[in-house]
Amino acid sequence: MSRKLAAPLALVFLASRLILAEEKGDLDAVTRIRDEGLNRSKVMDTLSHLCDEIGPRLTGSPGYRKASEWTRQQLEDWGLANAHVESFAPFGRGWTLEHVSVEMLAPGTGPIAALPKAWTPGTGGLQR
Repeated sequence: MSRKLAAPLALVFLASRLILAEEKGDLDAVTRIRDEGLNRSKVMDTLSHLCDEIGPRLTGSPGYRKASEWTRQQLEDWGLANAHVESFAPFGRGWTLEHVSVEMLAPGTGPIAALPKAWTPGTGGLQR
């Protein structure tokens, strides 16, 4: 083996030994965390509330503000001190999809499934 190859291989070997060195963990703490997650987890309740009841949370939207406030309140209810919502400024304008309708008029007629790109301005009414 050439000397040029031996030094990098030795370095890789030593680095891998350091990476694979086993750290002594607190088995009692890991067991308590696992028990909490498997037996008393609120993950699905939280996810369900945010997705099914509050709904979309596009930055700057009313849904985003509602979800932020609900989350702050949940953290307080769970005992977290000084829970507060941080400002996301400066971001720009908010945006909410209220209604969209796109229809083909020629050569025939019919609805077209469409959604606007987020934060696009409204058309100010019907467009043809």
